[in-house]
Amino acid sequence: MSSPAPIQKPRRRSFLDHGGANSINNFASSYTRAQSYAGLSLFEETDLQEDLSPCLSPAPQSDQLESAIGVGGRRSNRTSQGYDHIDTFDFPRGDETTPLNHRDSSVRSSTSGSIFSLPAGNSTGPQTVFNSVNTLMGIAVFSLSFGFRLSGWVLGLIILVACAATTNVTAKVLGAVLNRNPQLLTYGDIAYLYGGSRMQLFATITFTLDLTGAALSLILLFADSFHLLLPDVDARVFKVIIVLITLFMSFMPLTVLSMVSLTGIMSTMSILVLAIISGLIVKKGEEGSLLDPSSTSLWPSSLLEVLLSIGIFMAPWGGHPVFPELYKDMRHPKKYNSCCNITFLSCLNMDFLVAVVGYLMFGNKVKDSLTKSLMGNTSLPSFINPLLCVFLGLLPISKLSLVVRPIISVYEKHFRMNDSSVLTYKDGKRYHPITIKKLVARILFLGLLFILSLVFTSFGKVVAFLGSAICCTICISLPLMFYLKFFAEELSGAQKIFIRVGIVIGFAGAILGTYASFVYETT
Repeated sequence: MSSPAPIQKPRRRSFLDHGGANSINNFASSYTRAQSYAGLSLFEETDLQEDLSPCLSPAPQSDQLESAIGVGGRRSNRTSQGYDHIDTFDFPRGDETTPLNHRDSSVRSSTSGSIFSLPAGNSTGPQTVFNSVNTLMGIAVFSLSFGFRLSGWVLGLIILVACAATTNVTAKVLGAVLNRNPQLLTYGDIAYLYGGSRMQLFATITFTLDLTGAALSLILLFADSFHLLLPDVDARVFKVIIVLITLFMSFMPLTVLSMVSLTGIMSTMSILVLAIISGLIVKKGEEGSLLDPSSTSLWPSSLLEVLLSIGIFMAPWGGHPVFPELYKDMRHPKKYNSCCNITFLSCLNMDFLVAVVGYLMFGNKVKDSLTKSLMGNTSLPSFINPLLCVFLGLLPISKLSLVVRPIISVYEKHFRMNDSSVLTYKDGKRYHPITIKKLVARILFLGLLFILSLVFTSFGKVVAFLGSAICCTICISLPLMFYLKFFAEELSGAQKIFIRVGIVIGFAGAILGTYASFVYETT
């Protein structure tokens, strides 16, 4: 006689499960998904049937997209009615076993009969705000004090607030486009719908340049910081070290990297807190004291400096490639606009605090990175520099491997390095193994990054280039172009003129800011 099957006991709940939808476990799951949306796609450890990249997801066929929106951006009534009742959909709750970017519900186009995937929204409003703030709070914040040095208090404050307000509006524009066209999933999909494969290619190239510049700025931040701590060691040695660490970490799975990236967020906040503490403990009359601020300026000294400051003030707001995915992951998409308001206001307050603290501490002598000014200040206690180096070491290590992964995915896909004839299997899923060809390609790519770090050595100028050439384009001009096309029939003549002016201003900022980032000599 066979013995009865053992009774399965339910998993014991821990304190991490308390809090319902906003429990710590659910926050962790939401955060991990957000890391995948930032471009952590096509990992060797990822199921081949999933495509998580914000710029590499399979583009819907043009006939399917046209049938969904109609000529000139007009959606078909039946399709729009299906999405107007999106709040009645039963979005399943995710857990630790839910695949990243899990999309298991669908909507059928009423005219073509094609099925488009819709995301299984898992993130609550607070989780979306948390992930959005993490997306925007990058290393560009360390250059904001330098931005005020270039622009002065008056123009600096105006430009910073204008950048925050404008990108808040354009982030909502992306949500409106997704609301109208539920078959779209990513920024790349929106670009494809706007201008076909050429526009999607343009978006992919722009994202790649953005990520390359971000990787370069992380390498410079790491090398500059440790060179200040150990001036007898050549800065190139530290660049080699961080590149080798990144090569090793590029083979780690997403679950590990996403948790490592959490240390980067903690390091950023620790550096900001340490900067404020440093300003308070320095005695009056000494450089770097908040109690006795250094000399500052109300106005800029040249037009070129104002143009350079545009890119610096714009750089912290470059999260738009991720926002479509965050929108799709929301449990209640109707809360998206309010989440944007909270996110951008929170980041504006934080950015302004950091910029003001750094500018008051070092005034018109502040360097292109606040961390450089802090570590080069002899008035600070001896324990400050080692602490700063610890955090500045963890920050690039935790972020750089995440930044380069989408670029690796782009060229591996382009050069067909994921040979379908060479597969391994685990837990019923297929995986692309690491081959000699991939290893050599990654060594060459990271070697190229090292060479770029030898050519472009100014952290502030790299940040300014990213903010102007990239962020002004993908965060201002392109979203406004999308809105002008997809909502043309609902806009008045005056609104169309206003949007066109915004598009021109965005491209002008990109061109002029890029010019300034190449010709300005930092000191």
